[in-house]
Amino acid sequence: MGVNSGPGTVAERLSRLFDTVTSPHTGKRFTDREVGAAVGCSHTLIFDLRKGNTPPEKTQAGILMRLARHFGMDDNHLMPAGSSPVDPEVWSFAMRAKTISPQGLAMLNGVLDHIAELEARAATRPEAAGNASI
Repeated sequence: MGVNSGPGTVAERLSRLFDTVTSPHTGKRFTDREVGAAVGCSHTLIFDLRKGNTPPEKTQAGILMRLARHFGMDDNHLMPAGSSPVDPEVWSFAMRAKTISPQGLAMLNGVLDHIAELEARAATRPEAAGNASI
């Protein structure tokens, strides 16, 4: 399933997951508190997302992705309408980069620029047709 899969708003889709997916450990429906603990956020945020009190656009993409994963769905299942798909590897990279110092980020940007330049050069070589390895 892709972005915004299933009908309804994010709140409706999340509520539907709560209504239909049971805990493999207890066989019962999950509580807001259990899900919050499992995905690393407060149970009040879960409640507010389910009720539509918190705009999902103002919620970290990582939380929405972890929520979808918790219920066995595609990472992008709970992304708001009109949002771009979030690649889990890119998101993970971005979350790790948040902990790096400004100097480290400057170095990281230099490395990313260098990799992009190498890949662009490799893609323009005639012998690189279909082979963009560095």
